[in-house]
Amino acid sequence: MKTTKYITLFILALSGIFTACKKMNMEKSFEFPIYEPAPPRTVDINPDSTLAFKLHFHDSTYNTQMMAEKLNWTLPPSFSLQAKLNDRESLEIQLPLNDSGYISAGKYIVRNNRAETGILTPQLVEFFRWGGSSQPYSFFAGYPNPINVVSDNDTAKYSFTLVMEIDSMNRKTHLITGFIDTLLIVDKADTSRKVLITDGEFAILYNHFEIEVNGILETSDGQWVIRPYGQAFDGGWAGTMFSYSDGRQFSGGWHTAIWSPENVTAFNTNKGKGRYLWPFTSINTDFPIYYSTVAGGFIIPSDTTIITLDNFYTNQFAKGSIEYKGKEVDLNTYTDFAPASPEYKIKVFFAYRILL
Repeated sequence: MKTTKYITLFILALSGIFTACKKMNMEKSFEFPIYEPAPPRTVDINPDSTLAFKLHFHDSTYNTQMMAEKLNWTLPPSFSLQAKLNDRESLEIQLPLNDSGYISAGKYIVRNNRAETGILTPQLVEFFRWGGSSQPYSFFAGYPNPINVVSDNDTAKYSFTLVMEIDSMNRKTHLITGFIDTLLIVDKADTSRKVLITDGEFAILYNHFEIEVNGILETSDGQWVIRPYGQAFDGGWAGTMFSYSDGRQFSGGWHTAIWSPENVTAFNTNKGKGRYLWPFTSINTDFPIYYSTVAGGFIIPSDTTIITLDNFYTNQFAKGSIEYKGKEVDLNTYTDFAPASPEYKIKVFFAYRILL
């Protein structure tokens, strides 16, 4: 009897263990996997640097130059990202503007020459030679001979694939960040000839020019009409002028006043940072001139002009502000201020870079 009892208890114990194990296995089998979301990508680049673009290109990693600006003179208006990849090649991607006149964050994809998302016009992607014939590159038939996407994929000589993301576009700080995950260009006639860019990221202050009149932002993100590509004879930047569709202008000879040889030397000595004074001496002196809708005429400084630079690289990058008290010019004589003209406080914020 005792033996039978022990056998029964042993069988019951085994049954309990089996049931518990079965239950554990069932519970385990019904456990849903927990997927940790991938951390958001961040761009680790100093936007004030002249080297604002990191990428993998031609089996090498580059930290290279990039610039960005709105292009109001293109049809349709667009936002341009330009990068110098190395001493031979460069890249330009023009992104469409949204209803607010800026670009939208998100994905921009062109696959096999056809836009898939981001409403990116394919033919605004362009890859081109930077150097001349002294720097031959077998991908090109001649110079200049840019490789650009065409709308008719059946007749296109090259096949383009572009996957990029605009991470952020901050109109207050004028900062744009993003990623170029892939840019692949393949010669259809010889598929062994190709360009491949991967793992690109950028953070850049886009070119801008804003004007405050008496503390109120009158003009947001003005456009450079004559861009200061070259160095002027006086050692400064040449041809700086801004124009707006309603006739407003900011021009005069401010490049001479601000980018004078003396100032450029001081900017370089101080690595660009600091405040610089330009005393008012005469209405005919070469000063910033702004045509204001508030004043209804041209305003020039009537007091010391204050130049504040946050950053400066000779003939490549400048960021800062210009501030002065100004009066409206007498439009009859242009040699004196208008009678009873009030004094306006003008402040200009700007950043500009070019590719060298």
